[in-house]
Amino acid sequence: MTPRAIDLVRQDCRDALQGREQLLGELKGAKLLVTGGTGFMGTWLAELVACLNDEHRFGTGLTLLARSTDRFSLEHPHLSGRPDVALVKADIRHVVEIPQDTRYVIHAAASPDNRAHASEPVETMELIANGTSAILRAVGRCSSFSRLLNLSSALVSGRQSPELPALPESSAEAPPPDPDQVVSLVKPAQEVPRHPFSVVPPTAITFGEAAGYSAPCPLSPAEAV
Repeated sequence: MTPRAIDLVRQDCRDALQGREQLLGELKGAKLLVTGGTGFMGTWLAELVACLNDEHRFGTGLTLLARSTDRFSLEHPHLSGRPDVALVKADIRHVVEIPQDTRYVIHAAASPDNRAHASEPVETMELIANGTSAILRAVGRCSSFSRLLNLSSALVSGRQSPELPALPESSAEAPPPDPDQVVSLVKPAQEVPRHPFSVVPPTAITFGEAAGYSAPCPLSPAEAV
């Protein structure tokens, strides 16, 4: 990134965080881990954490876990070189341990490429199912762990009628999964709120909700704890 681009992103972070510092108070001094951390979500979280630490003295530590970290280091040296950002190269399916002082986990490890979903459906299913089991096992070994946020997909809602702009979370039924989309078949299993390996119920949101706008979600309010 150019210095100009870095400045623009920092200003975006200031704007996004303005007036919200108190709402994020629990992050002060906390350790946060993001799986799939070198993707879009992890990169923006790293920018936001850097802003919180530099301008609001939050002292938050961030670990970005991903299968490949080299490209991230080359493209974002202003983040990868920070002492409060740690890069861990690992396949989420084979993760056994994460930093013991991790308090919050955002599980975003998955391929967003529909071409990969179609050409490598078994790989996609393994990544989602086995990766989720692995991270839930790992957080169970963390002494100060508090919460896991699972980044899901609107594809869990299947094919919706063109007349239905969104499926309300209060809906008792969801459209059947799209058999042509392997993600729509596997992601619902990832959203089971009482996973046998979890020490606390994970929260599930879609990427659209994480980005700040409403998106379909098949969980009822009672399930989306």
